Amino acid sequence: MAIRKGLKTARDYGLQSLLIVSDASSVVRLITNGSHSLAEISVVIHDIQNFLASMPSSVMSHIPRFCNRVAHAAAKWSVSNVGDFVWLEEYPLCLSSHLEEDSNPTVSF
Repeated sequence: MAIRKGLKTARDYGLQSLLIVSDASSVVRLITNGSHSLAEISVVIHDIQNFLASMPSSVMSHIPRFCNRVAHAAAKWSVSNVGDFVWLEEYPLCLSSHLEEDSNPTVSF
C-alpha cells in the first residue's frame, strides 16, 4: 500500500524517474515479475505495475532493511501519526540519525 501511495504522490508531483526500494523481497518479486495472482493483494500489485509502466525511467529494487533504516523508521513513525506526509526537502528530525547511518554504511552486501 505504501509503495502505491508513494507512486501516486510522485506522479501527482510530476516526478518521472524514481528508484523505489523495499526490504520486502516477496513484494518486489510480485511487482517486478508481473504477478497475475487472484489474491487480494493482486489489485494493489496491478496498480503499482501500472504506475511503474507510466514512469518508464523508474526502477523497483529489493534492498536489505539494514541498508534502508530511514524507510523503516519512517514507516514506524507513520503508524503513530495520522494523515499523509510528503517530505520533499525537509524531513522529521527523528530520521536524522537513520539518514546518517544509511549514508555511511558499515556493512557491504
